[in-house]
Amino acid sequence: MALRRERSPHVAFADWRMGVRQLLLTIPEAALLLSVLLVGALTHFPVALGLPALVIAAFFGLRLILLALAARRLEQGAYASAAWLARQALRLNPWSPDGLLLLAQSHLRRGDDSAAEATLRRALALHPTDEALQSALAALLLSQAQPDARQPAVRKDMPTIPEQLTPALAQQRAWLALHGERDAALARAIVLRAAPERLAPRQALPLLIILAEALLELGAHAESLRTLDRIEAGLRRCPRAQQAELLYHLGRLYVAHGRSGTAYFRRSVELDPHGRYAQHAWRSAVGG
Repeated sequence: MALRRERSPHVAFADWRMGVRQLLLTIPEAALLLSVLLVGALTHFPVALGLPALVIAAFFGLRLILLALAARRLEQGAYASAAWLARQALRLNPWSPDGLLLLAQSHLRRGDDSAAEATLRRALALHPTDEALQSALAALLLSQAQPDARQPAVRKDMPTIPEQLTPALAQQRAWLALHGERDAALARAIVLRAAPERLAPRQALPLLIILAEALLELGAHAESLRTLDRIEAGLRRCPRAQQAELLYHLGRLYVAHGRSGTAYFRRSVELDPHGRYAQHAWRSAVGG
């Protein structure tokens, strides 16, 4: 019979304290509203307490609206507008992980990697256990790095095929296998393990891009082309900015197959003229 390992009171208290800290940083309005309710309970809820409660609720609602609008503008490719909205939300709560992530993504989508990295590192200093922030920073560092230089450090934290394989982790690990380790077979295995056919298009299609490239490296040209067809079929179910990115990669892979990618590059620029891949797509369209 396996023995159950008990956590020490010190560890339990540290975890509780970290949880409270993260809650206060993420939703400070909750602490303020709780304070108002406690004062109300002690003073039999005078009418005067209604105004502070309404103001706190209004600030919280406004912040949620700003974050939702920023996310929407980001999907539409309006990166300057998304960044402005995220900054306004951060004025209301400078420690918001959602606001910092949206601001970092607006920088990243415009190709400003240094600003995106600085924002993500600031966010992780405040929220060191946030998986979305960790994933975003890891993806950014992988895209920047010389694969051979970063491979040992990344492989230490990423087993060959991780047991807990989220779509984001699968994409990062498959990218590393294909471009860092030059192991197309491993990249293919990781993508198939993630079961992209069960995922929503916005999660599945980036994985299929890696799969198509891995199949091409393995010499499975016909299967690679069928995978590109699957990507095209799901494009319209993705946000506008993601469509542009996927179109750029489609053009790149069709060129690798010896076909023309000009139409894909042009569509990519038309959809997202200020995006991360716009300049590359434009040069490829003109040159192709």
